[in-house]
Amino acid sequence: VSVTVRLLDRDYPINVVGVDLAAEEQVRPSVVESKAVRIRDPLLLLALPNAVVVTEELLRRMGLLEQWKSGAATDFKVRVLGGERTLSVQGILEPRGIATAFGGQVALMDVYAAQALADRTGLFDRIDIVPDPRKPVGDALQALRSRLAGVATVQRASGRSRSAEDLLAMIRRAALLLVAAGVVVASLLTYAATTQWVDRQRRQLATLRAVGMEAARVRRMVLAEVAGLAMLGSVLGIVGGALVSPALLSMISKFLEAGRVEP
Repeated sequence: VSVTVRLLDRDYPINVVGVDLAAEEQVRPSVVESKAVRIRDPLLLLALPNAVVVTEELLRRMGLLEQWKSGAATDFKVRVLGGERTLSVQGILEPRGIATAFGGQVALMDVYAAQALADRTGLFDRIDIVPDPRKPVGDALQALRSRLAGVATVQRASGRSRSAEDLLAMIRRAALLLVAAGVVVASLLTYAATTQWVDRQRRQLATLRAVGMEAARVRRMVLAEVAGLAMLGSVLGIVGGALVSPALLSMISKFLEAGRVEP
């Protein structure tokens, strides 16, 4: 079971994945591997209806990482199905495996708690099956497709993420093209601004040369002023990027959420 929720105070989604924590190690060992997840209290993780395991990166973005490390209760509120819910962090995932999906904006939850969160009690949108290693996977797929024809779609686990990977690759290429275009435009603007500044200062530079200032000193003075302008432009660009990037990341997150293909 998977459900997308949104933080109340930040406009980006969290992809909550419901898993059977008691049997998940047999299906995806990397998810509940002892070295890949740190759980505060296993009993609370299974007993609390709002317990989640989140990534360390997500806690850092929400400003709750230090609170978690101190041992204090770590909760955060989300919007889901038009209402508000409070989720309690009971573990964190190391940056590997599933924790690297969706830019770290992913959380694990007990499958039955995830059903309640998504208002899908008794329903599953995906069932992972581990076939007998002594039998060909193709035979198992064919048998399942015959039994579940018209009821469910059967496919390999690797095929589920192919559409998402293609979508991410397309966005990555578009981002690289935008960066390249920005570099070209910035270079042209810098050249034009520097040329215009030198033209305006030509009379003053000629006067300095006429009164005996060495050419090397004039050159250093020009380079110093141009470097100062470049540093000012860099600072303004960094500040502008920091102000604009949250909105762009929010737009990309919404686009991925809308365009994601579910199995």
